[in-house]
Amino acid sequence: MIYLLLGYTKVQFRMHCPESSIYTNEEVETIRNVLKTVTNAKDKDIILSGVKKGSIIAIFRIRSDFIPKLRQLFMSECHKMLQPLKHKILEVLIEDEVIYSSGK
Repeated sequence: MIYLLLGYTKVQFRMHCPESSIYTNEEVETIRNVLKTVTNAKDKDIILSGVKKGSIIAIFRIRSDFIPKLRQLFMSECHKMLQPLKHKILEVLIEDEVIYSSGK
């Protein structure tokens, strides 16, 4: 069950993973660790609130204070820090706004 967390913002990472049976949670933990590193966040600041199969969608709740920095990093091509992932990042959304798309 997902609770509304005051002071947190929904951030989604959509990954290309045509064979969802080979997907592991290690990929989501890698994203979470990168986010913590680039924003100087603590564990309690970035919460995994769900994972949907298909194209894998990792949904995080990130403390709203970190959103401007995260937005700036993705807008300035710093999304390359996520390239070591096994699955390609297709999109990153903050709330419903696409801030990164691999089609750009």
